[in-house]
Amino acid sequence: MYSNLINAKYLAAYDNLGWMYNTERFGGRINKLAAIKLLREGAILGDPDSMHSLGVSLWEEDPKQAVEWFQRAVKLDHLEAKKNLEKIEAELKQANQQEIFPLFRLFKQK
Repeated sequence: MYSNLINAKYLAAYDNLGWMYNTERFGGRINKLAAIKLLREGAILGDPDSMHSLGVSLWEEDPKQAVEWFQRAVKLDHLEAKKNLEKIEAELKQANQQEIFPLFRLFKQK
């Protein structure tokens, strides 16, 4: 069924089947390479759900590329991608503050 939908370029099929490969729902095993391939194809075709899912799938291996896919999805008004970017920005801001403030105190003491 999904192969027919993918052959017809039905965008939701890329995201749905990609997640099935990512979560053991397709054949009882995770196939991350197949998932990323499908999600990337859907993302390149312009599906914001595939863009977001690809970002989630890439996050641990390649956060920079994941953020790029989140940003593309946000441009297409994808709310979950927007929430992910806001969370990432907040975590970066907090991490930067934790690094900067101890350094500031060191300079202030001199």
